[in-house]
This record gives sequence, C-alpha cells and structure tokens, in this order.
Amino acid sequence: PEQIRPLVRLGHALGMEMIPMLNSWGHASGMRSRSGEHVVLDRYPQYKDLYEPDGWSFCLSNPKIYDHLFERYEELLALFEPVHYFHLGLDEAWGHLGLKENVACRGDDPLRLITQHLDKLYAYFARRKIKVLMWHDMFLQRKHPKLGRLSPANSVPPFNTHRVLPKLPRDVIIATWNYSQSSEWPVPKYFHDKGFPVVVCPWKKKQNTIMLVNVAKKHDLLGLLATTWDSLDVSQPSVARAGVLAWTAPGYDLKEVPFDHWLAAIRALPICDLPKLEKTLEPGDKPR
Repeated sequence: PEQIRPLVRLGHALGMEMIPMLNSWGHASGMRSRSGEHVVLDRYPQYKDLYEPDGWSFCLSNPKIYDHLFERYEELLALFEPVHYFHLGLDEAWGHLGLKENVACRGDDPLRLITQHLDKLYAYFARRKIKVLMWHDMFLQRKHPKLGRLSPANSVPPFNTHRVLPKLPRDVIIATWNYSQSSEWPVPKYFHDKGFPVVVCPWKKKQNTIMLVNVAKKHDLLGLLATTWDSLDVSQPSVARAGVLAWTAPGYDLKEVPFDHWLAAIRALPICDLPKLEKTLEPGDKPR
C-alpha cells in the first residue's frame, strides 16, 4: 500500500478516475505457467478450500470466499478512495487444465450458484454507490449461432453463465475484449442492444484498436479500456496510442491520424528499452 498510495494521489492530481480491479471468479490468483500450480497456495495451503482444485477459480460453493473477497475489496476501496467504479474481472473462469470438473465447487445447480455469486458482488458495491465492470466473455454463449465463433465466448456447461444476462442490473458495465479482429466486431453492439453500458477493450494491435474505437463511436458506447497484458515497453506505447485514437473526433479516418509524435516522448523513456517479456523468460546459462 505504501508504494501504491503515491501513484493513486498522482492519478487524482492529474484528474484521472482511478478504478481498482480484483479478479472475483476466474484468474483468482497468480499461476505458474508450466506446472499449473497456484503460487498463493504453494505458500499458504490453508486457503486451498477457497479455490477449485487447480487454483484457477474461486470455489463458488464455499461461502468462505466472501469473507476473503470482501476483505480484499475493503482494502482496495480504502486505498483508491474515492471509488466510483470497480472492475470485478470474471473472465475465463475455467480450470487451468481444462473446463471445470470439480462437482463440489459447482453445487447441485451451477447456474443458480453463479447467479447468487453475481448478486452478492453487485449488492456489495451497490450499497456503496459504486458501479461495477465485468468482462464479457463468460456472458456470451460459445455456441451462439452468430457470435460464438467471432469472439471470446466462454459460457459453456455446467454454468451456462450467458443465461444470467437477463437478470443482471442494467447499470453493470460490460467490458468487451477482442485483441485480434480488424473487421467490425458485433459483440459490443450485442450487449449495448440489451441495455448495458459497454466499453471496448483492445490490446496492442493498431488495426484492432482502430476497429474498436470506430465501433464505440458508431454505437455511442461508454468508452474504451486499453488493456496492458505485456511488459511496460510494449504496454506504454500501445495505451498511449489507444488514447489518441479514442479521443480523435468522430468522422476522421483513424488510419490517417498522425499520432506517432505523441508516442515519441514515451518511447524515449528508459523503460521502453527493456527486452521483450518473452526474452526475459528464456532460460539463462546454467550455473557452473
């Protein structure tokens, strides 16, 4: 907290809305990419029953998870105060080694279980007058006849989380993410037409970002959330580029926006001279 507080204060001083985020179903904590073991559980095995057996997702049938989640929420709300929005995550909620196979964490009625989970999380923040964001993929059916093959669509049995969508309050902000498509992507409009505020979420590909910015402007969506799933040397320029494109007035051809001069100062930062993340993960020389 002592390291984060000055950054939060700086963001507020710059007029930024600081939005905390905590993965509240899948991506429950750090994973070892090769072994599938859960980093937290390696050190604190007493928390094992809070998670699916492989440690990727919270075990929704265990009511103890709410003591854990709500305590973490309180810490973040105090750290980022004042908070008007909170990102709950909720994407890719499957086991690290495949789809959920643990019956104990499904309960007798998996759909009812996830519905109750979302209700509890929403109510926690609604009482505090905080709006929540959720990634879209668990609320889009993988076998959707038109959209399932075009996007991240991860609602599958046994939870079938897309069936929760009609019950979600219409002030839940749906964060629609796609990192590769360059032709118009219909998923943001799908959620917008159902009455949800929607943000589009690109990553680092320029044409993908341009497409999503155009979709957001075409359908008058809430905005853009630039993701940062990479090392800082990649993320800083891509986030800056997304910001320039998003704030360009409608009607301009974004392919022609001369934003490179905006990035010059960022690319000159020492952090941008770091080796790529993949390079840093390569095994080094064996000790002699």
